[in-house]
Amino acid sequence: MKGMTSRAPFLHKSKPLTTSEVVYAYTRIALRISSEKTADHIARSCLAVRVRMLNHVLPNLYDEALRPLGLKVSQLNIFVVAAKLGLARPAEVCDLLLLDPSTLSRNVQRMQAHGWLEVVPDPNRRAQPFRITASGRALLKRATPFWEQAQQQAADLLGDEGVRVLSQIEKQFWPWASACRRERAVLKLGQGSSTRPASAVPPHGSGRSPARSLAEAQRIRRADRS
Repeated sequence: MKGMTSRAPFLHKSKPLTTSEVVYAYTRIALRISSEKTADHIARSCLAVRVRMLNHVLPNLYDEALRPLGLKVSQLNIFVVAAKLGLARPAEVCDLLLLDPSTLSRNVQRMQAHGWLEVVPDPNRRAQPFRITASGRALLKRATPFWEQAQQQAADLLGDEGVRVLSQIEKQFWPWASACRRERAVLKLGQGSSTRPASAVPPHGSGRSPARSLAEAQRIRRADRS
């Protein structure tokens, strides 16, 4: 009641409260208690904030380890994809790393400025495929022990069970995250709804297995490339 006196001066009145004043006071108290319970519940159980915290801590381990090379883990991942693909097309890299095209473009430009990547001429000027240079391959080789150091630190932090659970979560959610990223990209380009079938993004609580979702995502990707 004390914290409400500034907004309910009638609580200091010597006269008996009217019915409406009593209702107002108890309503305020009930709302405050309810909001406090809601805040406590969210603070104790919110999955999003826990993932955000994890997403802040783990990448920082890798970034700190790679700092002597002037490299970030996000750039290292682009290196790895480019090395595996040979000729990396932005759309494919975005699909594999779940990146927005603008994010990939900024990183490629910075890496190109360092001489680590080179853009390959293409009839489709918007595509701008790229590949890793000799300097980039040398940097990737130098980065390996630094990455291994960070990988070990992350594994020690998570523990064996944490690493196993994280790997399982990635396998389960990657197809859905990939489908959502591509849906946003299509809408951003103003091309309307995607040509993917609605089944590509399982509804919440659909009960689809990770294997089935992954198979659907792979089928969609093959269809898009044909």
